Amino acid sequence: MCAPAEPSWLRRSLLPHLRLPVDLPVHFIGEKVVTATDFDPRQRRFRLPPYGVEHNLRPILTAEELEFANLSYEDDNATTTEEQGTTGEKRKKRRHRGGGLAVVVVDVRAGSIELGLSRGANSTTIMGPGYLGFINNCSFTVHDVVQMWAFSSDASPSNVEEIPLCIVIAKKPKPQT
Repeated sequence: MCAPAEPSWLRRSLLPHLRLPVDLPVHFIGEKVVTATDFDPRQRRFRLPPYGVEHNLRPILTAEELEFANLSYEDDNATTTEEQGTTGEKRKKRRHRGGGLAVVVVDVRAGSIELGLSRGANSTTIMGPGYLGFINNCSFTVHDVVQMWAFSSDASPSNVEEIPLCIVIAKKPKPQT
C-alpha cells in the first residue's frame, strides 16, 4: 500500500516553524474514521489504528521509546544495538507526566500539544492533560476520516532544538471530482 500525500502545510509551515529541515523524513502511520469515543469526556483519549501502530509507527521508534509507550515486545530485545540505529539514541527521552511516551500532537486548526502515547489493554492511545480542549478545537469531527504522520527531530543532524516525536493528525482531503 502506497502512503497518501502529506498535508501541504506540514512541510510548508510546520517543519520551518519547528526549525526543522523541509526534507525531514515524515512517516505515514495510518488513517481511521474518528469515533464519538475520541471526543468522549469520560474516555479522554484518541485511539490509533492498530495496523498503523504495528507496521508503521513501531519500526520508527527506538527501543526506549517503545518501552515508554508500552509497545515493546519480548522479541524486540533480540535486536542488536546496530539495528536500533544511532540517530534515535541522542535525544533525551521523556515520559509524559500523564504516562506513556511524550509526543507532540499537531492539528492545523488546534495547533500543538504535548500528550502521552501509550498502549493499554486493548489499544494504543494518545491522552493526557489538555486532550479534550485540543481535540474539540481540531479541524475534524466524528465520522471524518483522518490520516496520521510522525516525524522526529532525531532524523535531522542539524536540528537546533530537540523535540519529542511529533504526530500530525489531518482530516483526509475529499477526492476532487
